[in-house]
Amino acid sequence: MEKQAFTPGRWVVNQKYADGCFGGSIDDANGKTIAAILPTQKRDPAERKANASLISAAPELYEALIACSRELHLICNRKLTAGEEHALALTSAALSKAQGGAA
Repeated sequence: MEKQAFTPGRWVVNQKYADGCFGGSIDDANGKTIAAILPTQKRDPAERKANASLISAAPELYEALIACSRELHLICNRKLTAGEEHALALTSAALSKAQGGAA
């Protein structure tokens, strides 16, 4: 597999609260911050926590998407169903976006 430009996983959510607002950071396995989550009253705390969890899962989701894409390409020697074609298109678009390409 080619080397990714992004920080390798495992990423974790480092939760902090300021004035009752969820904030914190997404940190790599060495504790270095990848992304900051600013405490704000503009978003619901549960939504900010859920966003942080989704962001921290990015490396694992990326690897899973690559594995799914490979498997879908393996079955391309037959006519794909509409659902398979749709899944392959979504997978390709998401991988392109993750790799810095067009969304």
